[in-house]
Amino acid sequence: MTSSSAISTYSAVVIGATGAVGSALTRELLSSPRCTSVTALNRRSIDPTFYLSPPNSPSSESLSLTPDLSKLQQHIINLDEINTPTTQSLIAPHDVAFCTVGVGQPTKEKYEYVHKIEVENATEFAKACKDAAGSRIKHISLLSGQGASENSRISLLKLKAEVEKNYEDVGIRRTSFFQPSVMITKTMRYGAVDIFNQFVFPKISVLAPQRWREIAVWDLGRAMRINAEINLDKNKDLNENVIERLGWKEFHELLDLEKETIGKDKKCSRK
Repeated sequence: MTSSSAISTYSAVVIGATGAVGSALTRELLSSPRCTSVTALNRRSIDPTFYLSPPNSPSSESLSLTPDLSKLQQHIINLDEINTPTTQSLIAPHDVAFCTVGVGQPTKEKYEYVHKIEVENATEFAKACKDAAGSRIKHISLLSGQGASENSRISLLKLKAEVEKNYEDVGIRRTSFFQPSVMITKTMRYGAVDIFNQFVFPKISVLAPQRWREIAVWDLGRAMRINAEINLDKNKDLNENVIERLGWKEFHELLDLEKETIGKDKKCSRK
């Protein structure tokens, strides 16, 4: 899709749009002039004004965002019935897809439940994006985790590695795995765990390798949106599938890239 100014535009479909990262991402998409529409596939209905100021992120004003709620379409789906003709028809008209589904506190849930959400449901979404008749999706982004490995001692990271492998097998033209370590939110969600993540870890993370450093969910959502936009035209010319894994370093490179672009645009407007 191309506008009269030759700048590519796109439509997006998001699953997991009510979570901390998913809501931040959806607000970014609704605020982007390049994104023409956003379809949120949710397990429950929510007031669209939720995306003006998601509870786990700063206000839209403080982030210089202006979400256009007229671009948003919500559809309530059963996560266990994602790859069906009905859901496929909702997915097919879009250009990019994002999966941010996950379990908030996986250590407090049964393994089978976590596996269903983190692996089975997420994988079926990717398959629906690929299998939908007339699907335009050439780029899918998955919220994974730093250290994802089948050899990890951490159960969740083994699951992240499993779902990444499944996404590779699905074979969408470009697949992006976003692998954050500690994620910072505006509000406290999980008690003592959040006390450490929000207040202690950021003070000592400078001593850790970059890939283990924290990222705010609103910055992560922005990085996911930027990555989709900078690859729009590249995806059209790909002759083979591309798999990319992005961590703390890549997140900040994307954020810095947009800052530089905005700075250049402001300079040009003054001339």
